[in-house]
Amino acid sequence: MYGAVVPFLRRPELAGDTTSDTESFAEFANRMALDDDTAIVHLRPTTPLRNQNVVRKALEQFQSNASSRFSLRSLHEMPESAYKCFEVDPNGLIHSLRGLVGSTEQANQPRQSFPTTYIANGYIDIFKASNLQKFQSIHGPEIQSFITETAVEVDSLHELEVLRLLAESNEFDPLVHQMDRKVANV
Repeated sequence: MYGAVVPFLRRPELAGDTTSDTESFAEFANRMALDDDTAIVHLRPTTPLRNQNVVRKALEQFQSNASSRFSLRSLHEMPESAYKCFEVDPNGLIHSLRGLVGSTEQANQPRQSFPTTYIANGYIDIFKASNLQKFQSIHGPEIQSFITETAVEVDSLHELEVLRLLAESNEFDPLVHQMDRKVANV
């Protein structure tokens, strides 16, 4: 309908829920015979609401720093600091995240006392094909940050509903209707 070309489907052993991005892109780069200098742009389908000007800005930032960095990854500020997060052990007991703070009491400090933390949001990742062989990683050891506004990543039904509300309230409304038509035809 929109002219997209699918050059191949992933092998079944790489098409599961637990397949990593690195495994998927290594197969892609190999089967497409990409040069090491090729920049790969990853627009995750779980983050469908994107502004083309933001994507353009990310591409420009990557290109201007390409000689000194291996990749670019989009992030947005976490609403609550990661320093205030916890793990639950098999006995149901709460522990502060290992390596962040020393105790659950330290995690009770005001959020302003902790550094700002960010979460990868799937808006855009850009990396060099050479990372896949050289580092066995899509990002490599030096990752440029690209800070975006909060982006909704859809990994649950609740997040899908949040996305629908956001999309219907602004310029993304046609996308939601297109998604609804595709779902109805499945």
